[in-house]
Amino acid sequence: MVRGVLALVLLLVTATADDLPALLDGASKAREAGDWARARELLAQAYAIKPAAEILYNRARVAESMDLLAEAASLYTTLLVDQSVAPEILAKAKERAQTLSALLKTGALRVESERLEIDGRKRGVGLIGVEPPDAVLSVLEPDGLRAMVIGVVAGRVERVSAESVASAATACLDLGGAALVAFDDHPLASSAPRLCLPPGPHTLTLADRQPFAIELMAGDVNAIPPRVPPSSQIPSIVLFAGGGAALAASGIAFAIAGSERASVTGATVNSEGLITSISQVNAYAARDAGNRAATMSAVFLVSGLVLSAGGALFLAL
Repeated sequence: MVRGVLALVLLLVTATADDLPALLDGASKAREAGDWARARELLAQAYAIKPAAEILYNRARVAESMDLLAEAASLYTTLLVDQSVAPEILAKAKERAQTLSALLKTGALRVESERLEIDGRKRGVGLIGVEPPDAVLSVLEPDGLRAMVIGVVAGRVERVSAESVASAATACLDLGGAALVAFDDHPLASSAPRLCLPPGPHTLTLADRQPFAIELMAGDVNAIPPRVPPSSQIPSIVLFAGGGAALAASGIAFAIAGSERASVTGATVNSEGLITSISQVNAYAARDAGNRAATMSAVFLVSGLVLSAGGALFLAL
């Protein structure tokens, strides 16, 4: 009885071992077809039959292609302690194990387009490490810059492409020649004439103005809202303009009074042919003081008008 059971088990093992070429061939075809789940399953079966380093390395590569970072890192690490591993495979496994271990502590994007920029710069295609909590994705299209923010979670991989960004960023804004500095508190420098973002509320910062909030509608070309000074600056602007107006009014009154004084005193002085008394000397001094007052009042008037105009212009902008 025992001898019969052993024979049956030996027959099953022999039959399973005979299936190894078919399993490896099926895994190879599944990888070529992009059926990573099927390739992973077949390679696991093949490795159970023959725990070879080459099969384990292929299992790790398939897991990495499926963005199973923890599994891939574990398989690569297993290879590092196998003394039978070829040096070239060992070197590749060591490099990938280190890279994936680092990505497990941060986050990763699988970039599928060379045109795609991450946080304002191109990083190439493939598995790219990024720091949580988010990253800015952007792509320059013929009609302008399209951008969006994507969340980043440690140990998780997000697949991104230029097409995915373009399909999400459907609410556009004509920048009117202004250079973009940032949006939603994320730095993103661009001189593109148009910016497209996902629909909804956003905060934009342009090179020539303070950050401002705007609601972008999908499918529409939105316009930049008129410039409005921050509420914290309004009192100082009003004081600036009001002070200028008061200074100008004082200048006008001072000029009128000074001119009248100079005219009256001058008439008195001119009525005498020669300076014959202290009163005439005082009259000359009074006339000169009036003329100086009139000159200074003109300076005050111009300064006040400039201040008033500056404050009014700032409020208007």
